[in-house]
Amino acid sequence: MKLLIVEDDSILAKITAELLRSLDQPTQHLEAITLVEDLETAIRCLPEQDAVLCDGAFPLAPGSRFLVEDW
Repeated sequence: MKLLIVEDDSILAKITAELLRSLDQPTQHLEAITLVEDLETAIRCLPEQDAVLCDGAFPLAPGSRFLVEDW
């Protein structure tokens, strides 16, 4: 499975990814984990992902042309 983590706090995103990778060691279901910090990047990555993990607050990149409703 390819997982997309959308989190504007890069330290929290990295810790979450490391925790998920360590929990996945026995089964190795996670093929890849992609970390993004904003909605615009997340939307570009979506077609390649199987699942998305986010906290429901979608941060926008500075100068973004997207609206939260686009998500």
